[in-house]
Amino acid sequence: IILVKAPKEVRLERIMARDNGSKEEILARMENQWDDSKKIPLSDYVIENIDLDQTKLQVEQIHLKLTKIVV
Repeated sequence: IILVKAPKEVRLERIMARDNGSKEEILARMENQWDDSKKIPLSDYVIENIDLDQTKLQVEQIHLKLTKIVV
C-alpha cells in the first residue's frame, strides 16, 4: 500500500484548481476522509507530494524497491 499525502492547504489549492469547486464543498469532502494519521500505519510506503521533483524521486525509489529481483 502506497500512501500519497500532502498538507491540507496544498490539497485544498490543488482540488480547487482542478475541480473548480467551492472551498466549503471541498472541505466538507475532506472532512469525510480518514486523517493521514490513521492511514500511515496501514501503509507500506508514504510519499510526501509537495515538491514535484522530490515526489518523482520518492516514486523512483519505491519502484526500485518493488521491482528489485532477490536471488
